[in-house]
Amino acid sequence: MWMCEAPHLLLGLLLLTLVLRVRPQFNLLPKRCEYLQAETQLLDLKCRGTFPMVAYTKFRDTFIMPGEPISIFMPKSPDLVMAVMKQSPLQSCSKIHFVQVNQYECIDSDGTNTTLKLTNTSMYCFPFHIQIIDDLTNACLVQNGDDDETDLLTQVLATKRGVMQYTFEMNRSTKMQSLVLLRGMFTLFALLCIRSWL
Repeated sequence: MWMCEAPHLLLGLLLLTLVLRVRPQFNLLPKRCEYLQAETQLLDLKCRGTFPMVAYTKFRDTFIMPGEPISIFMPKSPDLVMAVMKQSPLQSCSKIHFVQVNQYECIDSDGTNTTLKLTNTSMYCFPFHIQIIDDLTNACLVQNGDDDETDLLTQVLATKRGVMQYTFEMNRSTKMQSLVLLRGMFTLFALLCIRSWL
C-alpha cells in the first residue's frame, strides 16, 4: 500500500482548496449588493449581444465564455449599470426589477410582468465604475451595428457603480468543466505522489 508524503498531501489539499474557492457562491446576496433591494427604479435594457473574445482575453473572466449572451441594463439615473451574463430568462426582458439575487420582476417588450426565479445565480457589485462593462457596452454596440451610438457609452461611462450578474445552469458543459477540473486535480495529486516515491 502506498502513501504520499505529508508535505505533498498538504500541497495537494491546499491547491484543491484554492481551486474550489474560485467557484461562485450561488444565490447569496453579497453585502455590497444589498442596496439593490432598496432600489425602486426599473433597469432598462440598453443593449443585447454576446461576450467578446477580447473581453475574455483582457479580463480573464472564468465564469463566461466568448459567444455567450450578455445584456446591459441601466436605470434612468446614472447610479449604476448591470451586465447580465450567460444564458438566462433575464436575457429576454426589456426591463427588470431586482427582488433577490435569484428573483427578478421581468417586463417584456409587450409590457407583460413576470416574476423570474432563477437557480444558481451569482452577483458581484462594485462600489465604483468598472472597465469591463464599458468594454462590453462598446462591443455590444459594434455587434448591433450601432458603433456611432455615443449616447449610451457616455451614459455608461458616467455611472457610479457596476454590477455583474451571472446565471449558471447545470448543463452538460458545466458538468464537463467540473469533471475536467476534478480529473486535473487528481492528476496533479497523483504526480505529486509519484514524485515522492522517486
